[in-house]
Amino acid sequence: MSEDVRGREQEKYEKIHDSSKAYKQANQGRKCIEEFSQLARPVGLVLDCGAGNGLASGWLKDRGYPVASVDIARNAGCHSLEGIDSYAHCLWDPFPVTGDWVFCTDVMEHLPPEHVDGALVEMAYAARRGAYFQICTVADVTGPKLIGEHLHLTIKDESWWAKELMKHWPSVRRLGNAHSQVTFFCAH
Repeated sequence: MSEDVRGREQEKYEKIHDSSKAYKQANQGRKCIEEFSQLARPVGLVLDCGAGNGLASGWLKDRGYPVASVDIARNAGCHSLEGIDSYAHCLWDPFPVTGDWVFCTDVMEHLPPEHVDGALVEMAYAARRGAYFQICTVADVTGPKLIGEHLHLTIKDESWWAKELMKHWPSVRRLGNAHSQVTFFCAH
C-alpha cells in the first residue's frame, strides 16, 4: 500500500515538473531564508526537504551553507544544481543523508495524511539540531488547474500542526501565521 502511495505521489510531481514552467519557477521559501538564517544560524549541513525546483537550496548555498536537496520527483530542478548533493527520495522513508537542520517550506501539506508522522519521524532523525517549517493550511488551486487534482492532501489548522511537530521535537515555536500559512521553528 505504501509503495502504491509513494509511486502515485512521485508520478504526480514528476508530471507537474514536466508540464508546468510556472511550477518550476515558483519561489517557495525565499522569504523564509532570512528568518531561518537568523534563528538557526546554521552551522553544518542544511537538508532542503521537498526542494522542488531548487531555488531555496541555491539561495541557502549562496549564503554559504552546505546544502543537500531532497525531493520525491526525479526530474525536480533541485537535482541538477551544481555543487549541491541531491536525493530523489520520499520524505517518509529513512533518509539517505543526515545533517544539522531541516528546511521545509510549502511541503508538509502535500503529504498524504497517513504519511505525515512518518515524514516527521525521518526528518527529526535526519536533522541533529532542528527544523524550520512553513506549512499552508488551505486547499491549493494550482493542482486542479495543472493536473486536475489537489496537491494539498493534508489540510489542517495551526494547532494540529503544532501538536504533530511536538511529538518529534522538544522545542516547537510558532513564528507566524499569515496568508494561510503557519511557520514553526523546532529544536532538539
